[in-house]
Amino acid sequence: MGTAFTEKENEIIKSKLKSCAMECMARYGIKKTSVDQLVEEVGISKGAFYKFYSSKELLFFEVMIDMHQLWYDKALEVLINRTDLAKKERSKLALMQVYEIMKKTAMIEIMENEMDYLMRKIPEEVLQEHCQDDETNIINLFQASGFKFSVSSNVLVASINILFMSLEHRKSIGPYFDEAFEVLIAALCEKVVIEE
Repeated sequence: MGTAFTEKENEIIKSKLKSCAMECMARYGIKKTSVDQLVEEVGISKGAFYKFYSSKELLFFEVMIDMHQLWYDKALEVLINRTDLAKKERSKLALMQVYEIMKKTAMIEIMENEMDYLMRKIPEEVLQEHCQDDETNIINLFQASGFKFSVSSNVLVASINILFMSLEHRKSIGPYFDEAFEVLIAALCEKVVIEE
């Protein structure tokens, strides 16, 4: 029987697994990445992997949650620090920064090609918790910025979700997607952000 990892070793291994999963997601996609690939890259046994995650899909889902946090952090940085811009412009820039980060990672391709697969593999209670956390994080993001809106927080969250869910159809919409996406973000910010 193997020895248990220390708390520090657990943190290091989990960090390596997430980093490896991010690389594999960009290079191969979720479906084509195997647990064998992940454990070989990280240097742990398959049994050890399952002490951290009950499936590779839960690892990839956790990586996606970490990516969401990165987006919130970047958006908040823009909302708080870019005081040279009007609030509507700042809001637009914050959302466009999130989109730019998504384009630089494999996230949009995952949304287009593998999101349905991943969502089917994640337990319903985990998905529900994430959806609630996502809504709370979006609301907290704008509350932390001190912005006020002409719509309820529920409508604001739904509007942002609709915009970003459209990324799943980027290829089918065609070459004008980026420009159209920016127009929609600008229109949303113009409509809902209150300048004071």
